Amino acid sequence: MKYEWLFREEIDDGLQLVEHVNAYRRDYNHVRPHEAIAWNRPADVYAGTANPTIPNFETKKSCQLLDAGHDHAPGAVLHHQQGRPPRPQPAR
Repeated sequence: MKYEWLFREEIDDGLQLVEHVNAYRRDYNHVRPHEAIAWNRPADVYAGTANPTIPNFETKKSCQLLDAGHDHAPGAVLHHQQGRPPRPQPAR
């Protein structure tokens, strides 16, 4: 179990520990996407609603933080949207 889940607050007894473990398990399997299974959620892969080799999320939206201050043509496919880091630009 992840360190940050157990030590976010003080756990007083075994029942509270079970609640924390169950909350972590729900988050890990149903909420959090995993890089090792193409950014899908384990519960979706297990249920057969997601392929562990094909991302199951919308890629049309780009990250505003990554695009901040950059001017891209509409519909342009950005390197970070393809799962690769952008190539360095040659010095001018």
